Amino acid sequence: MHYYFKKSGILLYVFSVIIAILSLIFFYPVPYSDSFGDIQYFYGFIGYLPIKNPVSGFVNWIMITVLMGVIAAVILRIICVKKCKQIISILYNDCDAKLFLSMHYELIRIPSKWSLKYAQPDYVLLMLNYSVALFVNGEVERAISVCEEIKHMKVFTKPRYYNLTFTLYGSLIRYYCENANIGKAKEYILTLKRYSEVEQRRFQDLLVRNLLDAEFLVLSLEDDDQSALSYYKISLEIATSNYERNKLHSKLSEIYAKLGDQENQVKHLKILAENGNSLHCAIKAREKLDTL
Repeated sequence: MHYYFKKSGILLYVFSVIIAILSLIFFYPVPYSDSFGDIQYFYGFIGYLPIKNPVSGFVNWIMITVLMGVIAAVILRIICVKKCKQIISILYNDCDAKLFLSMHYELIRIPSKWSLKYAQPDYVLLMLNYSVALFVNGEVERAISVCEEIKHMKVFTKPRYYNLTFTLYGSLIRYYCENANIGKAKEYILTLKRYSEVEQRRFQDLLVRNLLDAEFLVLSLEDDDQSALSYYKISLEIATSNYERNKLHSKLSEIYAKLGDQENQVKHLKILAENGNSLHCAIKAREKLDTL
């Protein structure tokens, strides 16, 4: 993920300069002449440790410098992963899509082709979360565009990254259902089902969950409200994030409205309005409650 944070480039340059200075001061083999005119090598310009063999001294200096570089890269990775988790938590736990998007624009840079070649999974995960933020902010068309733009990346064809593949198609199905484009949603459901024929072990739970979500999203659009209602109730019980729970409350309120059950509709709208923060569906819930 460190390829995509703007400030990580500055940190990388700072670490590089610090490493270079420390390496030169403490580990670079420096020749000194003694009172007899003989040359002797010491580690560092402060000359605190003599070197018997200049060649091995230079080799040790190179190895130490490389090791320091690796340590700096690990530190940078830890910093960026922590920052990434903080940003994602804003979306999925705090349900503040607007803040997430503002931080996304401020912190994230578009990666170069070189960095994409070596870090596609990180970039894909970043863009999938970005599409979710757009979607819950009410920008459904832009969310679709983001996913359609990245779906041709080779990373989605690699079995070890099928979790990203299933998330991508699950997201596209959800977005097209939101736009009432059942035809396109069913097209991607068929794509997911083809994966079920070859992916039987790893990420199987994720695949099944996305397929179930997709099927019931379509059912709710096709007016099979009772089946969709049962599924969403079960999903609400096992939801793991505030974002997921709020989206389910939104779907349940819609179904109860179609069934004419205003009491339960209002119940879920109130929960959504109280806990949904700046999610688009929560804003709509508040507006709806004012009219009921």
